[in-house]
Amino acid sequence: MKYIITLLLIFFCNIAEATDKNAWPDTSAMYAGLSQKEILDKKNSKIEALTLKISEELEKNMPDNGRVLADLFTDNQTKWHDYVDSTCMLIGQATGAGGSWPSYYALKCTTNMADQRIFNLVNSLQCIKRHTRNKNYYDIPLCLYQSYSIEY
Repeated sequence: MKYIITLLLIFFCNIAEATDKNAWPDTSAMYAGLSQKEILDKKNSKIEALTLKISEELEKNMPDNGRVLADLFTDNQTKWHDYVDSTCMLIGQATGAGGSWPSYYALKCTTNMADQRIFNLVNSLQCIKRHTRNKNYYDIPLCLYQSYSIEY
């Protein structure tokens, strides 16, 4: 019995260490998921950078309530992440796929939503810069509407 348990532990430890996508067959859910995770990590980094930049622009260009707007904007970003997580987990499970495939579909959903978020954040940042350039400082909060959704 000890022999079987030892073999199982060795086997599962080796699988747990195989986080390199090339360690998996290219038709497996793990390979697809790890590939998707690489893409998503890059998009999340871009979202974080855009969120930080927008917050900085708000603080810098809104003398009366820039810090409050920046905090609310950052809070909204957290709520967006929660919304995406719950929605995409539902979508992954709703596929009815077996094994690890629901996780892949959830990652794919999250990546698609990250693309949409990047688009909205880029537009918001461009809007803020345009109003700053034109010295229309009190129109800056209107730029944030592009980054909000009534869904979350």
